Amino acid sequence: VPLTSTLKTASTSADKKTTKLLIELQDGNMIETVVIRHSDTRSGGHNVVCVSSQIGCKMGCTFCATGTMGLIGNLKAAEILEQIAHVKNSVDKDIRNIVFMGMGEPLDNYSQVKQSIEGMHERAMFNLAWSHITLSTVGVVSKMKLFSDDFPKTNLALSLHAPSQTVRKQIVPTSTAFTVKKIMDGIVYHIEHTGNKVFIEYIMIGNVNASKEHATELAQLFNEYKIGHKVCINLIPYNPTDIGDQHKFEAPQESQLLEFKETIINGNIFCTVRKSTTSGRDVDGACGQLALKGNDADIEDLIKKNKRYRKKPKPKSSHKSKRKDN
Repeated sequence: VPLTSTLKTASTSADKKTTKLLIELQDGNMIETVVIRHSDTRSGGHNVVCVSSQIGCKMGCTFCATGTMGLIGNLKAAEILEQIAHVKNSVDKDIRNIVFMGMGEPLDNYSQVKQSIEGMHERAMFNLAWSHITLSTVGVVSKMKLFSDDFPKTNLALSLHAPSQTVRKQIVPTSTAFTVKKIMDGIVYHIEHTGNKVFIEYIMIGNVNASKEHATELAQLFNEYKIGHKVCINLIPYNPTDIGDQHKFEAPQESQLLEFKETIINGNIFCTVRKSTTSGRDVDGACGQLALKGNDADIEDLIKKNKRYRKKPKPKSSHKSKRKDN
């Protein structure tokens, strides 16, 4: 089946664990997809595809390069699924897991993301188990509950990044709307309605949210809601980005990671340090680094080009259409 998008480049990190794909959509916009290869797992090793759901993102997380782009547009379900097809056709045929942790906030484009998840599971398409699909959100609470109802067997990951509203506002500007309390209510809803554990993503910024006091407060938060046994906290070392540098963010020390993890575990909560998110730094494919960086054109030029494209009237003879936000 012909694809509407084109694989432009595939860059692999020096350790061979990460490959970043640059994909051009039919309207000229660019997105990035990442393949992560896990070799030290109980499965004996498996491949994970990190897909994008939007071109850019409007959430503006202060550690994330994608947020510097702003939101250019939403991806169609087919454009999300074609990312997997490009990986299977050109990079790795064997794919076990899909994570919505690429460019964009998936719940901000829920109708198309929903269709793509159904396609991932569809036997005639990619035939992936529901439990091998994970959606990560910064906490769009109303859509979180909808996702819980629509996909009770699919994994939910929550990008919390802070134990309190005060700290979270420094990292996630949209937390003024999606407060920690509202997010915790959404997590409780998901657990009660699905019975599944929730993955809590916690970006470790050495000089912002990585102290033992932060860890103690985080453990207390989940235990106060009596869901400490139903969450898994993934500590993600901050990867350098231009926007993070502007905020003078620092990567955590190894001692901070170990102390934070130990404090969480002592609170009877499962906790891991996700080292795989540091692989790919050399190709700007590590966690938080996706912003079309390192390609032939500057991101400012790409955005300018695509804004002009979106303003053009639709040619009668052209098969291309203007991108619409859903």
